Amino acid sequence: MVSAIGFYMMLALQESGIQEPIAVVDCFKGGTSASVWIKEADLARDADLKDAFLDKYHETIAGKSWEDFDRETKAYNLTVEKHNRDLAKYLKMHPDTSLSTAKNIVGHTPWPPPYRPDLYTRPSGLNETMLKQIEFGVFNQMVWYQGENDTDRAKYYDKLLPLLIHTWRQTLHDPSLPVKLIQLPGYADYPDNSGAEIRQTQLVVSRTVPQVDLVSFIDGGEEHNIHPTNKGTMGMRLGKIMAGDDYAGTPYVEKMDASSEGTKFRFVFKIARCQKLHLEKETYLKVKYFDKKVEQIKLNADNLQNNKLILELDDLPKEISYAYENYPHHIGLYNELNYPLSPFRVGFIKKVM
Repeated sequence: MVSAIGFYMMLALQESGIQEPIAVVDCFKGGTSASVWIKEADLARDADLKDAFLDKYHETIAGKSWEDFDRETKAYNLTVEKHNRDLAKYLKMHPDTSLSTAKNIVGHTPWPPPYRPDLYTRPSGLNETMLKQIEFGVFNQMVWYQGENDTDRAKYYDKLLPLLIHTWRQTLHDPSLPVKLIQLPGYADYPDNSGAEIRQTQLVVSRTVPQVDLVSFIDGGEEHNIHPTNKGTMGMRLGKIMAGDDYAGTPYVEKMDASSEGTKFRFVFKIARCQKLHLEKETYLKVKYFDKKVEQIKLNADNLQNNKLILELDDLPKEISYAYENYPHHIGLYNELNYPLSPFRVGFIKKVM
């Protein structure tokens, strides 16, 4: 059974005129950290990953019997059942309310379940099981859409994601397997700004790991629904890109030039995979200064020049960012194919330019 995103991806591939049969192998599981898909030995080689994932897991299960695990699992299941009853009751009383709004009021499904040795969410759990089942397949592309369950420990994702890609390529016996890396859509309920941090890592990995292309879904999210319903637009976008008829991915900032003249500071962001940047709706850049002042700068046509985004400021900024938040409301920068510009954040040090 193919996922909804996979279905629309295949539809777009078919509509592109590809004559060959298209086969898709689903190898995924919802609610998983990247650590679930990485070899235990690889996690153990990195001190930070070992401490955050392996050691935590082993400490949690140490000294427990199977009766203990079963008791903890039963208690967790009862919590989930109560949540589901409360959610169903609320939706029945408020039939016009969206699931996203209802979950924001009632609460989200309790997750994750308590650790146990046979739980698929344990570190390396699916690397040792599900991934092993496809290791002798031959694939010409891979799609990776994950990261939601690493937002509680987002600071480790810059190590997890490259290691995961290496693991899959090694397991599938193809060190240069092309990867389409899906950038997470917006979702408000991640802790702190961790959703934005995960997206920034996805952007960096797509630029630094060979044969990895970013496909941004930043404009496809729902504020309080971690599984957005707009599968068609996102899947069709992915399929068109995978067909190989235009860009290899969605646009991103590949270079920034900074200059100063008098008291003015000028920043020119060159956008890759773009010939003509345009505004679809009201859009802002956030600028943070060294004196802690924060400014929201509304963009207009004067800020855009072909594939460049231009910004002039009166003071040297500490940071310039675009859509760098869990659920950005002002996403309006697109290339000529209506692919969204990836969110980004650029920091500066305080010195004379």
